[in-house]
Amino acid sequence: MAKRVIIIGVGGATCSGKTTLAKHLRNVLPNSFILHQDDYAPPQELVPLHPTLKIQDWDDPRGAIQWDRLRASLAHIRASGGELPPEHRSHDHLNKQVPVPVDEGKLGAWGEEVRGALKEREKEGERETVFVLLDGFLCYWDEGVIAQLDIPLFLRTPTAVLKARREARAGYVTQEGGLWVDPPGYWEDIVYPAYLLAHCDVFQNGDVDAGAPTGKVPGLEVLDCGALGMDGMVRRAVERVVEKKEKEKEKEKEKEKEKEKENPAQPHSSPSRLPAPPKPNHPPPQQKPLASLASLAHAALMYFRWRPGLASDVFTPADRLLFRPRHRGFCGVRAVAGVGGADIL
Repeated sequence: MAKRVIIIGVGGATCSGKTTLAKHLRNVLPNSFILHQDDYAPPQELVPLHPTLKIQDWDDPRGAIQWDRLRASLAHIRASGGELPPEHRSHDHLNKQVPVPVDEGKLGAWGEEVRGALKEREKEGERETVFVLLDGFLCYWDEGVIAQLDIPLFLRTPTAVLKARREARAGYVTQEGGLWVDPPGYWEDIVYPAYLLAHCDVFQNGDVDAGAPTGKVPGLEVLDCGALGMDGMVRRAVERVVEKKEKEKEKEKEKEKEKEKENPAQPHSSPSRLPAPPKPNHPPPQQKPLASLASLAHAALMYFRWRPGLASDVFTPADRLLFRPRHRGFCGVRAVAGVGGADIL
């Protein structure tokens, strides 16, 4: 049986702390790996030029990512139960990062919390889970990519902080192994305008600094980097994973209740305690009384006792001997030859 895949989007502007958060979550979540969106940038010779500045634009969402390739990889990962496409290659390890440590004790405790929630669900029959962390500055641009995300997170960092971090970077390693260094004014002319374009319909009024989500990305949660810090963001991401498991459990219970309403279960009894079959409601058949010769003779006697004139019309002389009136009480009746029976006196 294929493993169950949960894809977590870790999005935000360049230099917002996405990759750092994704790496901490990889250490907390069991069976997890990172899928870097930068690995889906086109080869350097295919990166489009800015229409007015005539320099390569690595940030415009319309050309910075090969979207068909990224969508295909996400679909493959989900269908295969968490397996990367065989042709996938990553170069993220070649880029230098400033470490932002998180307390190891906290990471361990959060990891135990997630594993406990997963074990409980697996006992109830759920498949083993694989977590995929999609790390990218354009996670919420393409509708096909958005549709694959189970838990979308957005790291909101003040613009001034983003600018300072970007300009402090030495550059980015390309797929070919080359080094891209921002030319002067690249942040103001290309990076920041592209960031606004990519999120203009993700936040109300296109306000990336304070706007609420518009609903384009269902379930999008904004993590305030300044207020939470890296510890707080890791903790909140873990809570979202546990909450998702609880919600799924509640949904399954609701579905079971609906099924019970549609198809009520019949009560079951053990064979040794089956109730006795009900007695038939109709009365038992009446047995016909057996009429003896004596009772028939007595009935005839009582009838003709009061009407002796009829006896001469109905009976033969031999018969009349049987029913000859004697007195008002009883008449003697003798058995006729050939017919068994007792005398009635």
